[in-house]
Amino acid sequence: NDPTSTDPNDDDFDPASINVGQVYDLALTKVLAENGPFAAGDTVTFRIYVHNQGTLDAAANTVEVTDYVPTDMTLVDSDWTGNTYTFPSLIAAGSMDSVDVDLRIDPSFMGSTITNNAEITADGGNDADSAPGDNALDGPDANDDSTVDGNNDSTTQDPNDDDFDPATVNVGQVYDLALTKVLAEN
Repeated sequence: NDPTSTDPNDDDFDPASINVGQVYDLALTKVLAENGPFAAGDTVTFRIYVHNQGTLDAAANTVEVTDYVPTDMTLVDSDWTGNTYTFPSLIAAGSMDSVDVDLRIDPSFMGSTITNNAEITADGGNDADSAPGDNALDGPDANDDSTVDGNNDSTTQDPNDDDFDPATVNVGQVYDLALTKVLAEN
């Protein structure tokens, strides 16, 4: 029973190694944090969730998200540096963290919807199914709010990414037309 024995007849001890698979895997979802209705000039709060789907923790100050602010909105949130936010705390395996971002709808906006995308742009690890920051030039994504691998949109640079997600805000418009009719003199 002595593991250090050199006796060739000692056969009651046999070491065995096992590999423990570890996975670094983060996903992002983005939602409206408040109900509308919203109008041009209003401030809208979005909530961005980072889900740690892996078995490894994401260290503090290594996970950065970027909000791709659309042209019809302006960032008005002092917690953000430019259009990025770095999570100051560890995101433990199997848990999630979130951050809100406030954007103002342009007062002269005349449309009915605005889609705003966000992405994990740095993660401090080697994500199993996403490449941070590779969707910056993509158009609006399908709004699936899914943390399942893949964003279900074949038009993005990597349709397997789950670190990129949109949220759409409906903007109510008021159209007020008036008609005045007068008798023309001849």
